[in-house]
Order: sequence, then C-alpha cells, then structure tokens
Amino acid sequence: MKEKSVCLISRENAKFWARVRRGDRLDYGWEVIKMKSSLMVLKGQAFVDGKVCAEAEFKAMIVDK
Repeated sequence: MKEKSVCLISRENAKFWARVRRGDRLDYGWEVIKMKSSLMVLKGQAFVDGKVCAEAEFKAMIVDK
C-alpha cells in the first residue's frame, strides 16, 4: 500500500475573531464537507480556551508520497 499525503490547494472565507498570543494553547478541528475521489472540501476551526478564534474553508487533495 502506498503512503499518502494531503496537500492544501486553497483557502476561502477565512475569518479571524481573536488574537492568539504566545503561550496560548491553539487547538484545531476539521470537518470534511465534501469528498469526490481524491479532492476534499473541509471546514476548519481554531480554538483558544474552547472558544473559536478563527475559521476557514479549505480545498485539499490526497496524493501519493
């Protein structure tokens, strides 16, 4: 079985609500919205202290390493 990688293609609708400071713990969450063959559309969010500080939609492709 071949190893795979995910390559980000584009970012859209990025929104930033809070500044992330040195020492903050930054957590990420991703949700696959659509997937067709090796192309994916994802929604990603970044959290500090459990509160959303940024979000965006991404397009990505699964490729062989």
